[in-house]
Amino acid sequence: VTVQLGITNLILAVIVDAAAQVREEDFQEKASEMHKHQQEARTILRRVVKSIDGDDNGDITFEELLTSFDDNNEFRSIMKLLGLERDDLKRMMSLMDADKSG
Repeated sequence: VTVQLGITNLILAVIVDAAAQVREEDFQEKASEMHKHQQEARTILRRVVKSIDGDDNGDITFEELLTSFDDNNEFRSIMKLLGLERDDLKRMMSLMDADKSG
């Protein structure tokens, strides 16, 4: 009986260890996938922000935001995905405009 209980415990330990290893591998795979999605989102964000800066001076004005919302489907889709409409852009700009330069 003692040998049988020992073997059962050994088998259970192997099963638990295998499950823990699979869980760790799954976690690493999900983390890698999330990192890949974040990189893709950064690339898209950089492209969209660059396209908003109409005069390519490195600053985004309120007028450029409005124009982009009206003319840039990708920017408008991102804003709508975030739950933002054209009327929300003034508030968004005031939150982002740290030096209040407009």
